[in-house]
Amino acid sequence: MFDMRLRTIVFQMFVGLIIVTISGCGPAKPPTGTVQGKIMIGGGPPTERLAVYFINSMIGQGSMSAVDVDGSYQLPDPLRPAEYTVYFERLVVAEGEVSTNQQVAGTVPAAYRSEVSSPLKKTVAEGPNTIDLDIPTGEK
Repeated sequence: MFDMRLRTIVFQMFVGLIIVTISGCGPAKPPTGTVQGKIMIGGGPPTERLAVYFINSMIGQGSMSAVDVDGSYQLPDPLRPAEYTVYFERLVVAEGEVSTNQQVAGTVPAAYRSEVSSPLKKTVAEGPNTIDLDIPTGEK
């Protein structure tokens, strides 16, 4: 009788171990994509310090990157695959602090300075994404 209970306990432990092994250690993370690229304004690199934003309010996801002087950028946060609105703000550096001010990005057309008005939509796919952007010159 004791031998039968021991076998039952061992069998239940074995089945439990198989279930844990098959199910993994937790929920699977959603797929993501990384984004990098180059920004041109009117065919050339930006002439002012800019930040580029990729935002999708429907899924509550977004990321921002400073744009280098040659126009290159790389978003620091992976994004879920989806379509994102892209817009720009000017980076203002004052006394060691960095802030943004979309109203003073004079080389970027006004429509491209806000998530609400930007006509620029880009799709981020799973894995690495190179998204180069060439936007028209704005008013000065």
